[in-house]
Amino acid sequence: MFATLVATYEKGFLLILEPFESETATVPNPILHFTCLDASIAIKPVFERFSSVVITSGTISPLEMYPKMLQFNTVVQESYSMTLARRSFLPMIVTRGSDQVAVSTRFEIRNDPSVVRNYGSLLVEFSKITPDGMVVFFPSYLYMESIISMWQGMVGFLGPSIIRAWTDCLQGILDEVWKYKLILVETPDSQETSLALETYRTACCNGRGAVMLCVARGKVSEGIDFDHHYGRTVLCIGKSSNSLALTTNNYVHRSPLPIHPIPDPKSPPRIPSRKLPYPRK
Repeated sequence: MFATLVATYEKGFLLILEPFESETATVPNPILHFTCLDASIAIKPVFERFSSVVITSGTISPLEMYPKMLQFNTVVQESYSMTLARRSFLPMIVTRGSDQVAVSTRFEIRNDPSVVRNYGSLLVEFSKITPDGMVVFFPSYLYMESIISMWQGMVGFLGPSIIRAWTDCLQGILDEVWKYKLILVETPDSQETSLALETYRTACCNGRGAVMLCVARGKVSEGIDFDHHYGRTVLCIGKSSNSLALTTNNYVHRSPLPIHPIPDPKSPPRIPSRKLPYPRK
């Protein structure tokens, strides 16, 4: 079947040979990939089957490039600017950790313990000061699984000081985050991811708060609206080789959140009795 596919297409496809099965493998195990590099081939059956096709996205720019790339003629082409009712977003680019080690998902250093530790420290610090929901995006499932595995065995950092001491009594980074928020992970399985999203929303509504670890361009990042208390902080690991933290500055406060038990999902959401510094919707 693989040979038939290779022989069927002459243009728009490429054979890619990888010497290892995964990024962490040390034993050579060559893998052949037959990859489509021409998006017009993938979307052609859609244009042939339907008389009207609407293509919309928040990241299609410039618009003039896509009709040429997908080989179709537009009937209506419009671009709408996004407006915010108030200045409530604080974008930050983090290039170095608290130990001044550069953080990056560049292939050569992406699994370096210092880089992974600094990303984990960033996650811990934001989980302490962020109310309700926090979303963390990784560049791929493979990298997310690798980082989570390393975080589970690493010790975390406590205290606001830049100089942080290593001690044997400290728990793993994920265990430290768990003190402040519930941790949920996106998986390639759609049913598991839907259940994780439902639990995430429940935790955000009842005051426990949650962290959703997910993948850019995955199911969670496409079409899921993390509005209001569902997304007080968005942490993107691996954007432009840096860690980008998009924080809602009107909503972040500086004291750790109290931990509330998770109620039965069938019960109505419970609003915490503490006075919140932001309007809940």
